[in-house]
Amino acid sequence: MSNLEQAYRFLYEFKEKSFGGNTLQLTEEELGYVTILAQELLPTTIITDSSETSLSDFLKQIAREDTKWNHALGNALDSFYHQVELGQEEEGRRTLREFLDICPSHWYRSHAEIELENLEAE
Repeated sequence: MSNLEQAYRFLYEFKEKSFGGNTLQLTEEELGYVTILAQELLPTTIITDSSETSLSDFLKQIAREDTKWNHALGNALDSFYHQVELGQEEEGRRTLREFLDICPSHWYRSHAEIELENLEAE
């Protein structure tokens, strides 16, 4: 399992458990996942040790971004499948390419890329 996969698994566990408060204690490995996720979902955010944002709040912000891009991927795929079903393959490709152009997440972009590759293979 890749570090990116492990980071998203950690994030999903975080979301399911809804860790609360400002006293979140993470292992070094988990802190590494937070860094990966921040680069993945908040690439323009500068992380500093003197940040006023608590780790818990920062993880919640990452979780919100994850949910946002998860939904955006779902919507793009739904539109893509619908367009392909109607024989509008180029429109479907355009829909996924637009998603690929705006999504910062390698994780979510990879799912869209797989669908484009599958369509090309047909």
